[in-house]
Amino acid sequence: MLSVLIPIYHSDIRELVSALHQQALQQATSIEIICIDDHSGDPYHSLNARVGSLSGVSYEQLPENIGRSRIRNLLASRASQPYLLFIDGDSKIPDLQFLPTYLAKAGPQKVVCGGTLYPSTPPEDPQLFLHWHYGRSREALPLSQRLLKPYIAFKTNNFLIDKATFDKIGFDGSIRRYGHEDTLFAQELRERSITVEHIDNPVTHAGLEPAKTYLEKTETALETLSVLLLKPDYRSRLRDDFRLLQVHQRLSKFGLDSLLAFGFKLFKSSIRRQLLSRKPGLFWLDCYKLGYFCALEASQAVKANAKTGYR
Repeated sequence: MLSVLIPIYHSDIRELVSALHQQALQQATSIEIICIDDHSGDPYHSLNARVGSLSGVSYEQLPENIGRSRIRNLLASRASQPYLLFIDGDSKIPDLQFLPTYLAKAGPQKVVCGGTLYPSTPPEDPQLFLHWHYGRSREALPLSQRLLKPYIAFKTNNFLIDKATFDKIGFDGSIRRYGHEDTLFAQELRERSITVEHIDNPVTHAGLEPAKTYLEKTETALETLSVLLLKPDYRSRLRDDFRLLQVHQRLSKFGLDSLLAFGFKLFKSSIRRQLLSRKPGLFWLDCYKLGYFCALEASQAVKANAKTGYR
């Protein structure tokens, strides 16, 4: 009945798969667990390959990195069961009712999202604090908040969908870099009037990253967003769901986006130092995101003007 699909990148999945495997054995239905590593290499391959010896569990490492969208599409193509449960490899299962809860909610033409938790205590390593702080404040939304905006609250790290519906939509394989594949998938769900049901069945996000790495991934996600906005159909679809885009649009009306881009270049190093400190503030992270995005869009505008002038 259920295919549990685990995309892996630089994560030790042994504890996650073991917990899922134990729950799967206790269910009176067919459950397979498919794990595909997006070319993490060693030591992760050596560690994770051991899960393939468990009954009903398969493990594969790809010879090259194909990205977050394509690996999820690949996992779905390997699934033999009518329902798909996607769980990121850097997750932990908080209780023994995780799979039974999802099985009880399985149904056609809908998506079920369980949510995300972050550890309640801050990490001992101060370099992990920024990621933890942001996750606790902005990503670990309680069910009551997720219900208010079900499509915007959709995340790819923990959701159930029937295979027939997924095969009609899939993830946009053209997105090879990090960021926003979940947003576009949620847009497709909304446009096709597919229900997104949120429930209280979270996974714990265990893969905290150092602040420097986290900022680099934030920049990459903003670069991905900027590239997506070059496509007119994506620009109109994405603007309603991104407060950052709405703020940028308002700034653009008064020509303030270029001014902010210039100011960001002057103060970028200072803001980064604050975010890499022992007490990073989310206000400064918001400023960093907006400034970085304004700089990207200003650069895109310069390129477009130069191209037009050349012609």
